[in-house]
Amino acid sequence: MNKLFRGLRGLIKVEEEISLSSQLQSKTFLVVGAQTGAGNEICNCLAEDKHKLALACDSGKDSLNSLSKDLLDKGATVNIFEFNLGNEENIKDVVNGAVSQFDTLDAMILALEEPFRGDLSDLEDPTKVIDSVLDANYYTLVYFTYYALPLLRKSRGKIILLSSFHEPGQDEGDALYYASRGATLGFFETLQEEETGISILIVHGANTHPQEISRSGSHKPSTSKGDQDVQKSAKLVWTASR
Repeated sequence: MNKLFRGLRGLIKVEEEISLSSQLQSKTFLVVGAQTGAGNEICNCLAEDKHKLALACDSGKDSLNSLSKDLLDKGATVNIFEFNLGNEENIKDVVNGAVSQFDTLDAMILALEEPFRGDLSDLEDPTKVIDSVLDANYYTLVYFTYYALPLLRKSRGKIILLSSFHEPGQDEGDALYYASRGATLGFFETLQEEETGISILIVHGANTHPQEISRSGSHKPSTSKGDQDVQKSAKLVWTASR
């Protein structure tokens, strides 16, 4: 199957494996959403290349301790950071903490998505739900990008966004999710046009999150099943990172 690159917009759809040289210099990666299904797989792929990994999660830090051991066994250097969704100062501290540990930042991978499904007309407190969805799927990614950009400009690095965004109207009850992810895509597609010193790539692929947003706006364990396609998504991101 063909590999499609849509010009300077950096939109990637890859449906074949790409063979590249394994002789790569160790780099520093900040992986936002390391606790997600694809985030876990991405970290495992990067560890094979002995990279330095800053794992950032908003939940599931305990599960990352187990993942960290596996990554260390593969030869990676690992640090774990926890943040609160949509909290600008907290996110700034995570970016600064990663750089203080590794001295530089070569790439940032954004693999964070937290789903919400439901009819907006039935919500008791729509403002709280909307805020939660925007914090998880838009503001958090924008804040990470804002604070990482100066560092990535210095290293002439990369930002890679993993998005499972589909065409609107495919899934019932996903209007709010589509709105938040559409805003995210618009932000990064615009950034692609504005930034000349770094590469900004958007990879479309499946992801799963251990949590989802409830109808009250709080976070609860996800009811969705794991998606075997997250391994394919991870491979696409890993290829884009090289």
